[in-house]
Amino acid sequence: MKTDKYVVAFRTNAWDKSFEKKFVTLKSCVDPKRWEVVILADETNGVLPTPEVFVKISHTKSSVVTDFKVAAVPNATLWRNGDYAIHPLKQAIEAKAYMIVESDTLVQGRLAFDAIADYFDKGGQVVTNEQYEVDNNLDRYDVFRREGYFDYIHKASVMMWGATNEICDILLAERQRISEHENLYEYTYPADEVFFGSVIKKYNFDFLELRHLENVDTTKLAFRPMWVLEDTENWGGERLIHAISSIDLVISSLYYNAGINLKMNNYDYSPGSNLDRIFRLSVLCDRSHEIYNAMVLDVFSSPYNSNLDFAHYVQEHRLCYEGQIDFKNKAFLANASASSVWHNQYKQRHALPFYCVDGNYDLDKYHKQGFLSKEYPYPWLAIEFSEVETISKVNLYHREGFFDRTKNINIEISLDGENYEVVGEWRDIEFMREESTRNKQGYVYVSRFELADAVEAKFVRLVLQTGDTGMYFNLNQVEIY
Repeated sequence: MKTDKYVVAFRTNAWDKSFEKKFVTLKSCVDPKRWEVVILADETNGVLPTPEVFVKISHTKSSVVTDFKVAAVPNATLWRNGDYAIHPLKQAIEAKAYMIVESDTLVQGRLAFDAIADYFDKGGQVVTNEQYEVDNNLDRYDVFRREGYFDYIHKASVMMWGATNEICDILLAERQRISEHENLYEYTYPADEVFFGSVIKKYNFDFLELRHLENVDTTKLAFRPMWVLEDTENWGGERLIHAISSIDLVISSLYYNAGINLKMNNYDYSPGSNLDRIFRLSVLCDRSHEIYNAMVLDVFSSPYNSNLDFAHYVQEHRLCYEGQIDFKNKAFLANASASSVWHNQYKQRHALPFYCVDGNYDLDKYHKQGFLSKEYPYPWLAIEFSEVETISKVNLYHREGFFDRTKNINIEISLDGENYEVVGEWRDIEFMREESTRNKQGYVYVSRFELADAVEAKFVRLVLQTGDTGMYFNLNQVEIY
């Protein structure tokens, strides 16, 4: 297909009435004499039931990798690599320039796309919400520089972006070049915004920043709570809105708007307080059960607040998963230490022992947090109670996979934290999958051990039996009763 118009694609990997409403709204906000409007459907997980009356350009992760010879990096989904999407669009429709609008972006009014068309008419090359330099020494950005991808690291937003036909060819060539890199893996692979921004910088492309459009409200384009699209006040006028879908960002945004700095100020959970109102507002996004997991690290980092007080609050107001918090578990929010802590030099994350007692049972927490030791012989995890407790049972919860790392454990106890005795030898451990309401996956991997006799302890130490060979020790949660 070939067209003399510019093409705007509504990029989505799901479809229902709400997506259709946003797509129809997008069609109404462009001049049909200047723009072709299509659905750019990522159908990696199945065919989307879009109405036949709409033009749909279909692609999958495997088709993009095969057709355009770009890398399929582990965990680098098509959604994370948003720049990939423009290539099947360009392959399906030959046009002078293309725009992609993500499905969680709302376009209102015609001024934005009139301005974009005018920009391309005058020879413009690239459109993005914002393009800016980032600190090369931060997190994975330094990796991109050291691996030779780019001399200077920039970012350019891709929730609503576009480029000319010629620029698309350059973007593809750069992705293919990176895909041939010998050290290519998840932590060294530039995600879409870093890739797009750095290519703009490398070639010194001319670009239009949407945030500077005249007479168009773009204040909610970069960082807003997810329910912003359900607010009827945002439907109408001349504006661009991008809704954030991460609960962490939703809560952080609300804190920011309320002037609350969690790591510096005391909490006030009383009815009518700022924090109480924020929590209740979060119910609007229908994900209030994730608040505990999203906040617990901020609470833990604050020297002024009680983790247990916070846990009681979220349980009372049902701001966690059903049955997630168990105050009978003596290990819950207790002090935890370890023989060593694994550290990822690229992500700058520490796999703290606290993550074993924080009450977060999500199986994918290792993308953000999760205890993991270094690969040493006999690594251990120790839990300290606030006072001497009588214990008789230990439950261990594991991440999904790597079960062979955790096969044989000695359970040791102490009253002073220095002199330990073995009270249990746990061998050939098997983690059984069980249905559960305590996390977002709906199941956990757990193994249970009962001591021969109840014992008194202030410290409980779990020592992985490795022999002289080093081994990683990772656990999701520890329960002690």
